[in-house]
This record gives sequence, structure tokens and C-alpha cells, in this order.
Amino acid sequence: MPAPPRYGLLIAIVAVLVLLGIALMVGGAWLIYLDGSWYYLVAGIVMAVCGVRLAAGHVSAIWLYAALVLGTLAWALWESGLDWWPLAARGDVLFVLGLFLLTPWIRRRL
Repeated sequence: MPAPPRYGLLIAIVAVLVLLGIALMVGGAWLIYLDGSWYYLVAGIVMAVCGVRLAAGHVSAIWLYAALVLGTLAWALWESGLDWWPLAARGDVLFVLGLFLLTPWIRRRL
């Protein structure tokens, strides 16, 4: 039985979070294998868990995502300093997704 249309947006954002999380985990594992940063693996795990928590209707998904954004900001500042373009490249997609999670269309379903 298909989900009601009003939940279509929620299902779409859950799918985006989980798929992006899996992609980050795979890329992060490869980067660790190459002696790179652990950030992407950890960020992928947190993002996928956010998607699962959001699918379950828990408001903790928003708080967990906020922690991911703050952790990303700290990591980006540590790695690139206050240079705008490297900071923007490391946080742009996460920030936009975070703003989308705060919209009433998502918040009302939690």
C-alpha cells in the first residue's frame, strides 16, 4: 500500500539522507584505507542514522543533524581555517539540507 501523498516529501528526504549517508560511508571507508580523514565515515553514519530517526518520526533526528552540522563546521574550520571557499565546499550541502529539515513540512510530521 503506497504512503499517503502528504508523507511523500518526508519519504523523499529520508531517502536522500540515507543514500547520502551510505555514499559518505563508502567514500569515507575508502579514504581511511588511503590514510585520509575519518570525518566522512563518521558523517555518513550520523547522516544515515538521522534518516532512520526521521523515518521513525523522532524529533531527535533534527538534534542529531544539528550536531552533524556543528561537527562539520568545527572540522572545516580546523582543516581550512577561515578561508571562505574551502569552508563553503565542506558545508554547503549539509547546511541546505539542515535548513530544509527545519521547514514546517518536515517539522509537522515529527
